[in-house]
Amino acid sequence: MTIEPRLGDDGVPEVALSFTVDELAAVAELAGAASFPGTGEHRLPDDERRAAVRAALVRRGTVTSDGNGGIALEPSQRAMFGCALGAQAVLAVDHHTRAGTDSAVFHATPRLSLAQTANHDGSQRLVAFPTAMLPRRIAAWSALAAGTPGTGEPLVLAVADAHRLLSGDVTATPAELASDVRTASSVRVLRRRGDRLTGGEVGWVDAGGQGLWLLALGTSRAVLAPGTSTDVMGRLRALLD
Repeated sequence: MTIEPRLGDDGVPEVALSFTVDELAAVAELAGAASFPGTGEHRLPDDERRAAVRAALVRRGTVTSDGNGGIALEPSQRAMFGCALGAQAVLAVDHHTRAGTDSAVFHATPRLSLAQTANHDGSQRLVAFPTAMLPRRIAAWSALAAGTPGTGEPLVLAVADAHRLLSGDVTATPAELASDVRTASSVRVLRRRGDRLTGGEVGWVDAGGQGLWLLALGTSRAVLAPGTSTDVMGRLRALLD
C-alpha cells in the first residue's frame, strides 16, 4: 500500500503514519534490528504475539510478500523506516511551555528525514519529509519561526540553571526575563561521521516582547544573549554540516 504525500501545516510535503510499539518492534525485527528507535528498546515478548502483530501489519499493507514465499516491508514504507533505522543524524527536540512539554525525535538521512512523536494512546506517529526541509520543519514545530529578534544586553547564569531552563523549569530564567519568558526550547544533535559520533546542543528561549534569546553553555557559566531565528538555524546547520 503506497502512501501518497500531502502538505503539512508548514507547507512541507510529508507522509504520515502511526504504529503501535509492538508493530514497530516487528518492523525492526524484519529489518534485522534489535529494536526500533524511540520505543525504549521495546521487543515482542513471544512468537504468538509476533505472529499476531505481523498479521496486523499484513492487513494494513505494511508487510507484503517478497515474491519468494517470504515477507518484506512495503517499499515506500521501508524508506520511512530506514530513516530511523539507518539515520546519519538524530535530533532530539524539546519545546517547553507553561502548559507542558512537547518532544520529538528527528531522524535524518541525506535525502529523507523522519519525525517521531508519541500519540496520546501510546502509539508512535512517524512523518517522513525531504531532508532539505528539516530546518524549516524544526523551526515550525518548535514555534521558532514565530519568534521576534531579541533585544537587551547578554545575561550570565549558572550552568545548572541553564540546564534547568532547557528542561522546562522557567523559574531558572534570569530575573530580567522571567516575567516575559513564554517558551524554552532545545535541539540536541548526534551525528555519525564515518566511524565517529559528534554532536552538540542549541538552546533558546522566547521572551515575548523581549524576543528570542540564545543560550551558550560553557564549563563554568552560561550566557543568554539576544538573537534571531536565523542565528538559531545557523547554529543548527553548523552541527549538521
